[in-house]
Amino acid sequence: MFFHLADEKMSPGNAGQVAYWRVDNFEQALQHVQKHGARLYRGPVTIEGKQEICQMWDPFGNLFGMQGVSTGSS
Repeated sequence: MFFHLADEKMSPGNAGQVAYWRVDNFEQALQHVQKHGARLYRGPVTIEGKQEICQMWDPFGNLFGMQGVSTGSS
């Protein structure tokens, strides 16, 4: 797990720090959380090593991030 620093889109007042959860299969995890009511806020963005990251709003208004290997199937 890691935290995203505040920037022009994510100021400390919006949702505070964003915790990122490492997932084994990014596309599968993204579909899973969306099926359970989470909405995409930022990304997905491809980073080094075929990794994808994104930020999601959960159904209760909390912001969280995910990072994991992209299989290219989304």
